Amino acid sequence: MKRNFTLGLAVSVLMTLMTVVVNAQDVDNPWHLVAFENDVEVAFYNTEMITGIEATAQNVTIALDNGKTFSHPVATTTFGFDSRKDGTGTSNEAITTLGWCVSYTNNRLHFSKPVSDVCVFNMYGALEAQFAGIFTEVPVNLDQGLYVVHAEGKSAKLFVNNSGNGRAPAQPLLDSQPVANASNTVTLRAGDIKIYWNITASNSTMSVEIPNVQKFYFTVDNSIVFTLTNGNTIELADYQGIEFAVEPAKETSSKWNMDLTMKLGGAAYGVDSSLPYGQWTSPLYVTAFTTTEIICYDVQNKVERKYPIQFIPNFEARFTMYTHPVRGLLPVYDYAGFWGTNPYMYHVSIENGDEIGFTGSDLYKGNTSFIATTFYSIDNGNLKAVFEEGEYIFK
Repeated sequence: MKRNFTLGLAVSVLMTLMTVVVNAQDVDNPWHLVAFENDVEVAFYNTEMITGIEATAQNVTIALDNGKTFSHPVATTTFGFDSRKDGTGTSNEAITTLGWCVSYTNNRLHFSKPVSDVCVFNMYGALEAQFAGIFTEVPVNLDQGLYVVHAEGKSAKLFVNNSGNGRAPAQPLLDSQPVANASNTVTLRAGDIKIYWNITASNSTMSVEIPNVQKFYFTVDNSIVFTLTNGNTIELADYQGIEFAVEPAKETSSKWNMDLTMKLGGAAYGVDSSLPYGQWTSPLYVTAFTTTEIICYDVQNKVERKYPIQFIPNFEARFTMYTHPVRGLLPVYDYAGFWGTNPYMYHVSIENGDEIGFTGSDLYKGNTSFIATTFYSIDNGNLKAVFEEGEYIFK
């Protein structure tokens, strides 16, 4: 009973945290496309103003609704997304944004200005500490790792190193940044914020949620390559264009559901407790989603299994297989959580999300069942998955 309550709380906190992050993209802090050349930030653009992104073998050109265009060299430019204060200029200008930043030393969070209602969440969405009132610093013991600090309606990702120190800007909180987005005409209403990135490539359109994108870049061969926060990477050939929208575009001309493949597919370790203890988490699977079903390839046994798409998690999860001691081999979604203070991978039904089992994270290579996977759209509409232990082509 205690474990189930803890799990429910962890999922609830995770969902709340995800909502906080998404809702932070408001009229004051809309999503911006950030450009880096040779890993140095050179500009950022309000996605509400972007009318197109064109790529050639030499340059990536950002077109804005004020008629201006800005180019970046393909060979040295990567892009990411961040929610930031809107500027007031009309071209690349230095602006100063107001807000707070946070650092961590001597078991205390230190804020650059007084802030109210401080919450600290760990990477699994569990609440580490909460303080009501106004503070410039608060005491909290944080182990090495990634945290989200929330205060005054803003969130900052804070990484604490093995020396017990850390520093992070809040959203947006970057002083004297070059901005190529500026407009004082953009007005947004709740629910009308563009959080979807609709990509057209190989005569097919797919959608990606901006909060799930870590970075992306273009190749000289007219492909677009992007990495998600869950570690999966996608390369789409024959890039044709994008739009930023409030709603996801309907996928066209493809049998693959790339949205679900990116979020829930890829390679993952399974669990089989009938094996010797040290080999329980050695089974390996790789998964892709079509528009109607889930295709899972058993790497060791070279068997492809198919399942209907039913329950779809609204939290970070990965499809894999779990051998139940009574019910045998079952398809599941894995997600990371805690039982007390101990990290576990939990296995839930793909039919309704009910819990089926759980496994200690320390049994997995890398302390997780997730394996970073790169998908490639290849000839004849096939999808190639490449991961550390091998590759597989879905047809």
